[in-house]
Amino acid sequence: DIKAKEDIYHQIDMLAHKGKGIIFISSFLPELINVTDRIIVMKDGKIVDEFDPKQNTETEIMIAMLGGNN
Repeated sequence: DIKAKEDIYHQIDMLAHKGKGIIFISSFLPELINVTDRIIVMKDGKIVDEFDPKQNTETEIMIAMLGGNN
């Protein structure tokens, strides 16, 4: 439901502005880019790469998600 997602994003934004750390797990890349200030790609419980969505392209992040950096 779109309204529920908007409410969740608003709550995340409010918490982030208060300096709270939030772990947001998703495989939907556009959502991650719009909501987060850091994206960590993991595989088998290990960090594969870390990105700043404002400085890295969606393609760069997707390559890491698909295992291209290994």
